[in-house]
Amino acid sequence: MLNLPFAELWAAAEGRPLEEERLFWDKRARDFNLLTDTSGAEGRLLAFLADRGALFKGARVLDIGCGAGRHALAFARQGAQVTGLDISPEMIAYAGENAAKSGLAVDFRTLSWQEADLEALGFIRAFDLVFCSRSPAINSEEALLRLHSASRAHCFLIAFIFRDDLLLARYTDAALPGRVAHRHVGSALYAFNILWGHGLSPNFLCEDVNWVKEEDAEEKFEDYLRQLRPFFPEGRTLEVELKDFLRKQSVGGKVEREVSAKTAWIFWQI
Repeated sequence: MLNLPFAELWAAAEGRPLEEERLFWDKRARDFNLLTDTSGAEGRLLAFLADRGALFKGARVLDIGCGAGRHALAFARQGAQVTGLDISPEMIAYAGENAAKSGLAVDFRTLSWQEADLEALGFIRAFDLVFCSRSPAINSEEALLRLHSASRAHCFLIAFIFRDDLLLARYTDAALPGRVAHRHVGSALYAFNILWGHGLSPNFLCEDVNWVKEEDAEEKFEDYLRQLRPFFPEGRTLEVELKDFLRKQSVGGKVEREVSAKTAWIFWQI
């Protein structure tokens, strides 16, 4: 393990307030509800967990940052008793609708993982599998170890190693050459090294992930504006330049956003 202050580095890399997180994911709930797995990743994930004794009929599973319920419902189809948590009420509303349409019983709750009182909820060592896929809910050492505290057997975390936003890169390379690193360093390396530092030996499997998605141009403007404001030199109007760039990229109010990323599957036993 590298001798670096991973908890402090992680804390410095994160920091969006919880209320902003709620609003961010509420706005994106409809689009996320429409996403489907075309890569076969879900089947590989279910097989991975089943082969290691982490997913079985009757298993108690906690899905943190469950979104519209895709993974939670997949676990329920395998006979698991699933609880799904998400900070976004809109996500949970879609998750509940999807469960009802599928005829599956899943306990979906609107809840911030960072604010959850695990003892009051009866979550301490309560689950056979605690699962979290690419969720900002696991954004610190404390949040990661809370995940560990809720499990009596297995934990599984899918997290980004890095993520490149190629639409943002096209803009920053032209407008702010050398000033902005458009690659987002994800939480996977922080999480792995913190777990190792606590005496755990997690499995760490890497996977390349790429996707192209149409997104609302106005929403991307607000998102990019927040990210780029600290880097923009005085005397230039970020709002005007950025809006003009996205207008030229958009069709019918939508922009095509391509993302290239590497993710990690981090699995460990209690």
